[in-house]
Amino acid sequence: DLGRAVDANPGFAVAHVQRAVAFHRQGLYLASGGALEPALAAYAQARQALVPLGPNLDGSGPSETTAQACELLTALDANTARTLTNLGAKRIESGDLNGAEAALRRSIALAPGSAGAWGNLGLCLLQKGQREASRHAFQSALDLAGPFAPAPEVAFYRRGLELASAAP
Repeated sequence: DLGRAVDANPGFAVAHVQRAVAFHRQGLYLASGGALEPALAAYAQARQALVPLGPNLDGSGPSETTAQACELLTALDANTARTLTNLGAKRIESGDLNGAEAALRRSIALAPGSAGAWGNLGLCLLQKGQREASRHAFQSALDLAGPFAPAPEVAFYRRGLELASAAP
């Protein structure tokens, strides 16, 4: 098992990367099944498995292993952000607006270019009565959506912006 390989030889970079890959795959599986919080925990474990490689990620380690670790970190951040956005949406649906806002702000910190995260944050803030912040979030979502975004998505952001801009 990879855990024993890492314990036996902490400098074995390939074992660290493969362990992170295993956690990442587990997170993907969990997220696809709707188990969002366990998926986030798996992504965090994957990141933690890469921590010992930190000095090697500056290009001084084996090039193939370093490249794989860097690609994995990028994928982890993207999947974590997507999962946090989905978790935020589920929390909005359940009425947990504070939990939703926290998840969505974490998502935006990882992926500031995510129109979906901004749009969901706009909805959350609108429901919390924070109109100015909601307007900013919906406008950000519209700006990020771009010309190729699906029409229903753009319509959602526009309607949210209208509602946030309407007189109370």
